[in-house]
Amino acid sequence: MPTSLASLLLAVGLSAFMGVRSLRHRSLSRSGALAAGLVGLSTFSNPHLLTSVVLLTFFVSSSKLTKYQGTRKQALDAHFTEGGQRDVWQVLSNGLTGSVLSLLAMATSRVHPRATLTLMYVAHYAACNGDTWASELGTLHPHWPRLITTGSSVPPGTNGGISTTGLAASLAGGAVVGLAAAFAHLFQSGYYALLSTTAPVGFPADLTTLSLVGVGAAAGLGGSLLDSILGALLQCSYVTAEGKVSNRRQRPEDKLVTGRDVLTNNQVNFLSSLSIALITGLLAFHGHTG
Repeated sequence: MPTSLASLLLAVGLSAFMGVRSLRHRSLSRSGALAAGLVGLSTFSNPHLLTSVVLLTFFVSSSKLTKYQGTRKQALDAHFTEGGQRDVWQVLSNGLTGSVLSLLAMATSRVHPRATLTLMYVAHYAACNGDTWASELGTLHPHWPRLITTGSSVPPGTNGGISTTGLAASLAGGAVVGLAAAFAHLFQSGYYALLSTTAPVGFPADLTTLSLVGVGAAAGLGGSLLDSILGALLQCSYVTAEGKVSNRRQRPEDKLVTGRDVLTNNQVNFLSSLSIALITGLLAFHGHTG
């Protein structure tokens, strides 16, 4: 599915707008805004409307929730950043896989591979969104979360801690991405039908609302659970004397709650969302060939 010059110029404009808006609203740092612009360019240049809508849904909802209840999160997290600004590594940990999938989808004109790549793309951002919603809204849970590996009660903000509120939020966050994808796909399919225009070669018209929403919800929940498992096992969580949670020991009296110092938070986010995308791709491929 080739991209026209007009579409490419529009993609550049939208990417620039997203980066500038992020800087003005202080949701991204300068490096983060530049990375977001590149992610946007690889996404908005894709003629399948679904890709752009999914990215914007994740970008807007995650940015809003990161700022939500900032005062409370500051009291819990020793590394809380006022304004919730994301840097280049945070942006790429959530956007690199999606960009690659978008580019791969544009590079093929075969329907089934493109449909599989599209489902992987939706699953990736649903996992990212589900994890963000769980992290931001999970703090509203009235009780301490439970460590996913042992079931023991741990302080809020501990890597690997889960709660019913957080799990529900991850399911909802993924479902929202799936719904956005379904709406965009139905709109574009309806547009082609209304104008009696043949869809571009490779357009995955056989994608259904149920498949998109189902993949979104499952990926949102699954991504959050996988992120929690990796966090509990491969990230350190320390509790300071003030009761705040930190990923590194700042003082000798800080107490290790769980984990080992193997992965950073960005690496965990990248690996969990990538894994969910790959699992979705394998299941979709098996469905097409089975």
